[in-house]
Amino acid sequence: MEKVTVVFWDVQHGNAVYIRTPNNRHIVLDLGTGSYGKNNLEFSPLLHLKREWRVTQLDYVNITHPHLDHIDDILNFDKLSPKVLRRPKHLTKEEIMKDVREEDKPKFEKYFEINERYKYPVLPEDDPSNPDNYGGLMIKRFSPTKCSTSNINNHSIIEIISFAGKKIVFTGDNEECSFNELLEKPVFRDTIKNADILLA
Repeated sequence: MEKVTVVFWDVQHGNAVYIRTPNNRHIVLDLGTGSYGKNNLEFSPLLHLKREWRVTQLDYVNITHPHLDHIDDILNFDKLSPKVLRRPKHLTKEEIMKDVREEDKPKFEKYFEINERYKYPVLPEDDPSNPDNYGGLMIKRFSPTKCSTSNINNHSIIEIISFAGKKIVFTGDNEECSFNELLEKPVFRDTIKNADILLA
């Protein structure tokens, strides 16, 4: 029986999700770190995938928005050589770096370096929007853009995955402004309708 595996990593304040598709493709949504369960602030979901689950390459990574709690594991990004990266491309370096602490700057510099590398078109056989590439897993995304960039939570990519009649909505850190923007769109309302799981 074909199935999708979804792991919601326990990474404290931030977010990190792993998805394995029916055809054994590997997806990561956000790069938070840490573990409440083991009281381990250094726990890396990416290294766990590599060392414990023998994942050698990620097919698709979505960084919903570049706040520290969503990119904390980014220094391990290249160890899994992701094929496809999505992130809010319209945000400027100045907007992202506002209020970033000095000790966190290396992670953001890595984010910008990766952002520059992943600027080429996605190969058709790797396109996450085509369910045929991901074993029938449907992946839809919505990107709010109209709210003030003084709060980049409101520029998080929202992703919806569905398979075998089940649907999960991943919201990033969107707040009222961006939800109001997206809820004006009938296609967004239809896509999130009757979701089984909401990751808020």
